[in-house]
Amino acid sequence: MEPLQLARADERDAHRFIKVYIFATCVAATIGTIGFALKIPLLTWDDRAKAFLDDPNMYAAFLIPGVFGCLYMLTQPRGRWIYAGALTILLIGMVAGFSRAAVGAMGLWGAVWLIFLNRNNLAKIGRAHV
Repeated sequence: MEPLQLARADERDAHRFIKVYIFATCVAATIGTIGFALKIPLLTWDDRAKAFLDDPNMYAAFLIPGVFGCLYMLTQPRGRWIYAGALTILLIGMVAGFSRAAVGAMGLWGAVWLIFLNRNNLAKIGRAHV
């Protein structure tokens, strides 16, 4: 056995990490949405959901990777209904946070992700017009 071993991660480990992150963001989104709906001062800031984070912008930014994790997991063959429900919870939580910065960041990175996913088609389109 070597004294120092490099960490080796495979696809199963990546999926486990994504699932744990989605679960954590769903818990935060649920707490924030309940706090927003019930107007609990500990869970809101200026009538915007924040869960137990410092402010609504941080809260909504924390949810963004969970949204993209759900979108990725929806492409996998198992558990699509679970991730569709989780995506709904996260989007409701993001709306309850009223964070323009998080919505803008999600739109920007969503566009980058769509371009990345369709990079082969974009190359074909580019070659056809040259």
